[in-house]
Amino acid sequence: MRSLLAADRRRDLQRHLRRAAGWSISFALAFALVFVAAVLTPAGQYTDAFSLGVFDWLPPSADLAFARARSLTPYALGVAAAILGIVGACRGLATDAAVGASAIVGAYAASSILKHLVLERPYFGDFGYSVNTYPSGHVVVSALAGIMVVRMLRGRNIRLVAVCCVVAAVTLVGIASVTTLAHRPSDVLGGIALAGIVAPWAARMRVASLRQLRTLAHGPAGAIAAVTLGLIALAPLAGAVAGTIASFATATLAGTWLVVWVATANPVTPRLRPQGRQRPEA
Repeated sequence: MRSLLAADRRRDLQRHLRRAAGWSISFALAFALVFVAAVLTPAGQYTDAFSLGVFDWLPPSADLAFARARSLTPYALGVAAAILGIVGACRGLATDAAVGASAIVGAYAASSILKHLVLERPYFGDFGYSVNTYPSGHVVVSALAGIMVVRMLRGRNIRLVAVCCVVAAVTLVGIASVTTLAHRPSDVLGGIALAGIVAPWAARMRVASLRQLRTLAHGPAGAIAAVTLGLIALAPLAGAVAGTIASFATATLAGTWLVVWVATANPVTPRLRPQGRQRPEA
């Protein structure tokens, strides 16, 4: 009996490992493709530079609001993750809380190392500022802190509300990073992809399966996605600026949702404390 249970646990572990590795590799490919297309080609650098100017119509008060949102949101999500992590540790989720916190710190360190030491931006002309800013650390931290917040919550409805709030908050950070000229659009997408690389392991390999994704795609979410893609395809008819804003905002929103959903689709099960032996009834 014990050998059968051990074999089942090994199969479960292997299945979870394959899922986590599959998602992580997929996001790593996305990270590399965005970098190659947007940073290592003249056309990509030009597109990034053009995208920096599509929010010039915003008034100064809006720029100030976006700047404050970009600065405060990662801290707010981090504080919420820390508080809920402590609460979760008290109810049997100490390992999940520790892994989630480590993922946030590790991913931020990785983004800084990649940005300043590893990745280089070749010079193809005066396309905005010449220093490398890929990927965005604010987006990485916000996404992983938001994932930890959702994973520490109990109750299907409150988790659903939290997912919507987290996706909106991370999308806001991404858009604010561009409106304030702190990052290029490719940096935001790279930050989302980097968070996606780390997210399966932050969720301790308890990630969504492709079957769950197919089921979701055949439901209302798939219909909404199809309508959204149709509207994006029509957006360039309103002008290059409108098309660029629509494409970037949708890519940021969709990428953030996918990363958060992959890591939070399967709820965390608290580890029950072993109870002492009960005396047999007389």
